[in-house]
Amino acid sequence: EDIVLNSLEIVGRRLDMTNNQNVKSLVFKKLKRCGEILVSDNDNLTALEFEGLETVGGSLWVRSNKNLLSLGLPLLETTGNSLWIRSNPELLSLSFPALETVGRYLMVNSTAALTFVDLPALRTVKGNLSFWANDGMTHFEAPLLEKIEWTLSVHLNPSLLSFELPSLEMMTGALSVSENNALTFFKLHSLNRVLEGIYLSRNQSLVHFELASLETVNRSLTISFNDTIDSFDMPDVKRIGGSLDIYSNPSLPTSTAEAFRDQVLSREGIGGSVTISDNKQ
Repeated sequence: EDIVLNSLEIVGRRLDMTNNQNVKSLVFKKLKRCGEILVSDNDNLTALEFEGLETVGGSLWVRSNKNLLSLGLPLLETTGNSLWIRSNPELLSLSFPALETVGRYLMVNSTAALTFVDLPALRTVKGNLSFWANDGMTHFEAPLLEKIEWTLSVHLNPSLLSFELPSLEMMTGALSVSENNALTFFKLHSLNRVLEGIYLSRNQSLVHFELASLETVNRSLTISFNDTIDSFDMPDVKRIGGSLDIYSNPSLPTSTAEAFRDQVLSREGIGGSVTISDNKQ
């Protein structure tokens, strides 16, 4: 069954489409505002289009629709709470061309066929930004993103090759990049301060990363178990509030790690312990 809703413009509370096994496509032509949206466990749904949707007051969840191929939200500008795309294994690409603000979490998780996430207008995420366990994702883009008000987590994306966030200046949480087996490079051009820690671990193909504007990490900075990393660029770091741990990176010269340690110690210092071990001699 194909459903087209031509007249619906406003839903004040929740729009819930769950366990509808006869619906193949669902199109909202004029819906502009909605309190909350849940689309979940619709096994035969292949196309979901919100052609006029501009605002979701609460959360927007699209999850566990095992045959969903396309999701259209061309005019969505803001969500008051979370935007969560999870466990839609056939969804090939994801684009939010007008999205500027997410009120809490923005999470794209466990969507196996997804290759690309495009967020060209996004400026603020007022919670976590998470890309987790997307088997086919090779890249994501958010060129205007300036602020993440908690954590950036890039984890278990085995096809991700590289990523850059050129406008990101501040995170109030942590930066965590781990277990992305094809990742060779990432660059956060403008990131100045991380209010929690930085954790870079078990990225088997990572060769180099750049945090060229970073000055302060309030908690720990850890670089560990990255088999191929041989260099990094963090020339402006002057303060690490917690520990500095650089270990088990067999291609990274010990002298590079020690030079970075000495750089920070010569400026505003390291608040915790220092561990540099099992790197390239």
